[in-house]
Amino acid sequence: MSTPERLIKLDDAEVGQTLARALQDARGQVLMAAGAQVTEAAMVSLRRRDIEDIWIVDDAAPRLDPSLEDAARRERHRQRLARLFRHAQGQPGAQRLLALVRQYRGVETP
Repeated sequence: MSTPERLIKLDDAEVGQTLARALQDARGQVLMAAGAQVTEAAMVSLRRRDIEDIWIVDDAAPRLDPSLEDAARRERHRQRLARLFRHAQGQPGAQRLLALVRQYRGVETP
């Protein structure tokens, strides 16, 4: 499941919001990890480092029903596997392997 996220200006950030992505400086050094809570001290520090925008977890975004998300995930896996095994149709060993991979991935139950 992907977390809904949105890019906001640091000036619009609020204490307690959760970072959706890690913050890095211009050299690529991680300043704050994804999942960290925004604090007043962190905002002051980020401003000193000329960070203007941050990605936050968007709690206001509508979320899919977990059962629909699971069904969508299974369908994506099923399509990906069908593409990977598209040239193996009619080959018994390949079909058995495909069935085992589908079972392993949770696309199909045994």
